[in-house]
Amino acid sequence: MHVCLKGIIFFNLCFNPLTSVNVEAASKTLAPHDVTFWVFEDKLRKYGLDDIHQKDAEFNPLDHSQISYNLTESVIWIKFKIPDQSVSELYLELSASTIHFLDFFYPYDSGRYRQISTGFLRNYYTRPILSDRYVFPVENPGWHYIRLESGHFLNTD
Repeated sequence: MHVCLKGIIFFNLCFNPLTSVNVEAASKTLAPHDVTFWVFEDKLRKYGLDDIHQKDAEFNPLDHSQISYNLTESVIWIKFKIPDQSVSELYLELSASTIHFLDFFYPYDSGRYRQISTGFLRNYYTRPILSDRYVFPVENPGWHYIRLESGHFLNTD
């Protein structure tokens, strides 16, 4: 599974060093080192977003060895923070198209979050951008969360 932020800046989390690619001219860009992805494995499959906020210390920086979960029943949480700066046309893309349940939580007002729920076992039209991959607009600065749940392999390859 590849996790990417792209648009003005493309982040390739295929676990090579993060590199940026300008897709179009922009007055401000987001440098690759400005965003770090973190991962938490919920082996009990019991945590919601409110619980995950209490688990911040248990998240680990995302690297190649941590994103391959083989066959797992765990729920995988990924978080990242968009810095407080103006970035337009920024998208999050997850290339693994068979994730059973995928929830994207994004900030919208003073610590409150909205949720987009999609995935392979949910209606195709729940995707904010109709694509064979999961693509989400990232419009606000702050912490963003991704909840992944599948009864099969979650790999970067």
